[in-house]
Amino acid sequence: MWPALDRELMEVPRGSSVLDLGCGNGAATAHFAQSGLRMSGVDSSESGIALASKAYPECDFHCCDGQSELPFSKSSFAAIVCIEVIEHVFAPEMLIANCSHLLAPGGKLILTTPYHGWLKNVVIACSNKYDSHHTALWTGGHIKFWSVQTIRQLLENNGMSVIRIYGVGRLPWLWKSMVVVATHKNPK
Repeated sequence: MWPALDRELMEVPRGSSVLDLGCGNGAATAHFAQSGLRMSGVDSSESGIALASKAYPECDFHCCDGQSELPFSKSSFAAIVCIEVIEHVFAPEMLIANCSHLLAPGGKLILTTPYHGWLKNVVIACSNKYDSHHTALWTGGHIKFWSVQTIRQLLENNGMSVIRIYGVGRLPWLWKSMVVVATHKNPK
């Protein structure tokens, strides 16, 4: 996934402000900062933000939930990266609304989420891996399972225009994750 994310962020001018929404311990945030981007990260985990702030003082970190109001002004970011987060949130519409609010006109939302397509689901079922793949026993685990169609619909229903969606990891149509790149439908 890293080469795809690096490639997508190469199009963002160096020195631009970029948000890592769901930054965890800040490792990805710091990785992207090395390419000359001014990185901010948010996560709902107090311990994750404490680790990130200590390990990567060159980045700006805040403890908050991406589904509620974020501590940034409208149109603050040239890009927002959201890596393997949206499948964990109860209100993905709010997360996307926040992204739309925080993206500058022409800005890019780059999000990843586990890929769930017809063939992959058939392979999971036929290999008797359904319970381990879609387990309900993982605290804080996945609560949404996105397909290309459903993630596109979520974004378009919330004022975003999908630029591209592609799979990464494993074999085609059995991908581990998908990368989704979107922008405002009508940038102001």
